[in-house]
Amino acid sequence: MLLAIALTGCGELPRPFKPETKGDNALLLLPDRTGVAVGSVTGDLPHGAAMARAMAEALRRENVPADVGVGNRRTHWLLGAAEVTGRGNGQVARRFVWELYDANGDPVTTVTRSVSLPADDWRAGASETLQQVASRAAPEIAAALQGPAPESATLPGFPEGTQIAITEVTGRPAELARALTGAMAAQLRQRGLPLTDRPGTDDVVLTGKLVTDQMAGAGGQRLQVTWVVRRQGADARLGDLRQANAVPRAQLAAPQRLAQTIAGAAVPGVLQVLREAGR
Repeated sequence: MLLAIALTGCGELPRPFKPETKGDNALLLLPDRTGVAVGSVTGDLPHGAAMARAMAEALRRENVPADVGVGNRRTHWLLGAAEVTGRGNGQVARRFVWELYDANGDPVTTVTRSVSLPADDWRAGASETLQQVASRAAPEIAAALQGPAPESATLPGFPEGTQIAITEVTGRPAELARALTGAMAAQLRQRGLPLTDRPGTDDVVLTGKLVTDQMAGAGGQRLQVTWVVRRQGADARLGDLRQANAVPRAQLAAPQRLAQTIAGAAVPGVLQVLREAGR
């Protein structure tokens, strides 16, 4: 059964990505258990600000919206401190203590990792080096935010074992397209839907395309996102969803957050397509 859905102006379905208005806009607020602001790392480390940026990037790879020193009243805060614990044979060992606090300032968890690297690598502060350090702690920090993973649900109306594969979102801006892939996967995973990276015969495949439609003025751009749902190996679509809106430049500068907003608004439509196709 084919079902085409255009989210804009579609009754009870949510608007795709709503422009900010006065008062609270839930779509523009980071969820209580996911948004993180990372402070500059203190202590005996030559590149504290760069280390914070590396940690924010590592958390985003764990599907946690994160930025450096930017948040709102619902944001969790991650503070890091480094100390040298040993030197020898051209190596320097450092212990990193990462302390995560909720929006009220109450401690959530503390993660400690020790890393030994060549002294020259520490001094250079290359992105690859700092990413290596951040990746040691990011999964445990993300787990404290996300809680236990929900049990995967079956897809009603589909054969048992059917899973959903999300292909890389294409289009420009490229950074936003990449962020949309992870954001959509995170949204579906949080709802307990069965996901796979390698779709088999008759699995469901969700593809996305991002287009910069036209300039919406000096303050931003008009974006259009098209999501297509089909069965693996089939040309026919189960349904498609289209989102379009003018996005302020300030939101374009924060692609991870914007991706969360767009994906969150698209998910109800994706679920409706799946319900209709499974009848």
